[in-house]
Amino acid sequence: MYGPDYAKINAINRAKKLQEESNNAYDEAKKRGHEAGSKEVTIDLKQKLRAEILDEIKKGKISEIKELELRKAGLEDSIENCGKKHTFKIEPRGEFETEMLFLTYAHHLGFYELVRNNKYPDYFAKKDGKKCTIELEYLSGSFISHNHDPLKADNLVCWRHNTEQIDRLPKQVIELKSALAHFYKP
Repeated sequence: MYGPDYAKINAINRAKKLQEESNNAYDEAKKRGHEAGSKEVTIDLKQKLRAEILDEIKKGKISEIKELELRKAGLEDSIENCGKKHTFKIEPRGEFETEMLFLTYAHHLGFYELVRNNKYPDYFAKKDGKKCTIELEYLSGSFISHNHDPLKADNLVCWRHNTEQIDRLPKQVIELKSALAHFYKP
């Protein structure tokens, strides 16, 4: 296929819009003092996004989405297993899937009160009782190729650490592949 896939671009833009709505709803829930706000928002967001993706599949507008739906089902199965056995069985293949995996296991890595940022860095959080910032990448080398400032992010969370240029990375690099190895059960 030649040229941009506008249906795919529109689906991505809708997902971004839903994420922004989720962030706003989470902020409102926190203002009201609901600690469970993020869980409620996440479930609502997941249902909205799933309905939109299924609608696109039924209309046949996005051919690649069928593969994504299968991967999503596998990830959902992994997340379900996390609740039961604390394991996952699919390795992420990109930044979005790395983010989903990180969010599932953030508390195991010591991160709490995560708040999504719409620009660099990706998240604000607390670790060891202190505020910190987190940038997510699939590969650590992407941090360098995206020209991110290592002084503006406290942590780089990636699936695989693939660069030796540690002077161009934040002080703390967390490779999920090794940090979560005991949870991975293919």
